[in-house]
Amino acid sequence: MGQDISKIKENNAPLSEFRKNKLLYEFNTFYDLNKDGVITESDFFMVQEVKMWEQLDKTLRAGSSALPEWLTTYLWCRFNIYDRTGDGAIDVEEFAYILENFGIPERQSRQCFVMMTLNDTKPLDFAYFCELAIEYYTSDDPSALGNFITGKLNF
Repeated sequence: MGQDISKIKENNAPLSEFRKNKLLYEFNTFYDLNKDGVITESDFFMVQEVKMWEQLDKTLRAGSSALPEWLTTYLWCRFNIYDRTGDGAIDVEEFAYILENFGIPERQSRQCFVMMTLNDTKPLDFAYFCELAIEYYTSDDPSALGNFITGKLNF
């Protein structure tokens, strides 16, 4: 038993294995808190989430850069979890601390932070965090910087 997203399609084409791995990693790490592999109301509304992501894909592929309200709200909440000091930017200490609480090794999350922030030359403010998140959710490119937003080095 567990989640099977192999039948989710975008324009009658299945998600790539790379994107499936990224989405499953996020779900299993951040949402399936009891680690039973079963989608329940208490874990997350995965079916609704998948539909939201499909709609986001369609919107972005149509050339729109405006994020839906649900995603802006979600990213704002997520950003503020990382930004523990409330200074409007996530630093490496905050990033590593939060991800360590989700079982991600500190060294790995620090490596991800360095890559995302281009060796700490690009501040991880909310606007950049959103750019990285959109790239994470929509990219099939294994080298895209957004892929490191969850603290995982490879999928």
